[in-house]
Amino acid sequence: MNKRNLLLTIGLGIFFILAIALWHEPQAQAPMDGVPPGGAPNMMGGFREQMAITQALPLDSSWTFLSFEVELSDEALVKARKLYQDAWNQRKEKITDKMDELRGDPDAMAGLKAESEKIWSNLKTKLNEILTPDQSEKLATWEKENKNQLRRIPFSGGEAGNRRQRQ
Repeated sequence: MNKRNLLLTIGLGIFFILAIALWHEPQAQAPMDGVPPGGAPNMMGGFREQMAITQALPLDSSWTFLSFEVELSDEALVKARKLYQDAWNQRKEKITDKMDELRGDPDAMAGLKAESEKIWSNLKTKLNEILTPDQSEKLATWEKENKNQLRRIPFSGGEAGNRRQRQ
């Protein structure tokens, strides 16, 4: 009798484990209406748009480059900081605060990218007034290398990012 109870207990235990495992098994579900398989509408498109805006206005990385790679005098660094602060405030006011509400609207996001490019262009113009020609050249070289590097990242709008769309 003892052996019989042991076998019954083991059998019931295995049954309950299998029942719990089958209960929690993931089930395939059809996508909701209007949602492509794999995610929400414009999910990767929104990411690409945000990356394009970030690429058009690389304040963080360019400030880091100027601060640590380009030998600026203390006076030039203070002047550059003021220019970056102004650009940072413009980005927050004209782009960052509006990005969430406009996400998903390609025309509006294109407008934000254009605004980013305008802020970056104005910043570079003002920076060239305080940088030496050699320092300006270093910044221009950095910018070109930075854009080429970002194009190689999948989904950043470069060749690798467009590959998935063509399939």
